[in-house]
Amino acid sequence: MINNNFVGYIKNLLNRKLRAFTLVEVVIALTIIGVVTVLTLPTLQANVEDLIFKVRKKVLLTRVSQALPLLDTLRDFHSAEDFLDQYRDLVKVHMVCAGDKFFGCGLPQTITATDGTIFRMPKSWGELNPKLVDMFYEDAETGSVYSYHQDDFDSVAFFTDNGESINLFFNPVCSVFEQKDFPNYFSASSVCINMIYDLNGIKAPNTVGKDIGFITVFKPVDSIVVGPNPYYEDIPSKTQSEAAGKACSLQSGKLRAPTDYELAAMFVNTRLLGLHEGYYWSSSLYSADYAWYLWGTTGLILREPLDRTTEMDLRCVNR
Repeated sequence: MINNNFVGYIKNLLNRKLRAFTLVEVVIALTIIGVVTVLTLPTLQANVEDLIFKVRKKVLLTRVSQALPLLDTLRDFHSAEDFLDQYRDLVKVHMVCAGDKFFGCGLPQTITATDGTIFRMPKSWGELNPKLVDMFYEDAETGSVYSYHQDDFDSVAFFTDNGESINLFFNPVCSVFEQKDFPNYFSASSVCINMIYDLNGIKAPNTVGKDIGFITVFKPVDSIVVGPNPYYEDIPSKTQSEAAGKACSLQSGKLRAPTDYELAAMFVNTRLLGLHEGYYWSSSLYSADYAWYLWGTTGLILREPLDRTTEMDLRCVNR
């Protein structure tokens, strides 16, 4: 017969081999997991929120783009309120707020721009960008005088059934033009609508590029709708036109150079983006030999030869 002491020894050995972690080891493991969770959870949560916001931005842009052609022409309206009377059924407007009740539709009273600047939510074209209503500039080199003036128009806030709070700027005197017929044009004159949206109302972060963005509509007939999501800063060094696309992709594989209409929309919303008054390349071509660029001092969109010598600033946009 097998010795009972030997059997007991084998059992003890097996118990030691199959035994789980000690209490101390379990506590250490749980502590490590807790620390890792605390460190990574905010990042994971931010990534999820970013993804949700991106999806909601695309859905909102799609709804706006699909609704506008149903109105035939934007020339039929005389004010933001007049426009919303017909537009509200197309985008499921839940509530409209104006005047003293402007902030009753969930818009935050202050916005944080991409450069960190904090400013009050604009309530008119002049507050959005003074150059949209009154611009005068004399070019010191050429002597050319650039001027533009139109009446200032108040904006109107509304709240959608999908939970977006939107600040609507409407320009009843926006113009129609054919790009190919103009070697330069003042971008603001063709802007009919600008919407500053907040996807989660007064809740934080109320920051451009996160929960806050903009959609701009050009031309009253056959309107063009853009809703770029610009990068938070300019490319560090100036670049040539043909290198603009590569410069953006080198900054991040998720970036590209803006089109001329996107650049014009960025000028309209200069305060939200912290753009300076220099020159910015677009990715759009006027012809095989010329590219469009923005003169940030005046809002003019001009053309420049593709001769590989001119260098300008560049503000990329997310794909």
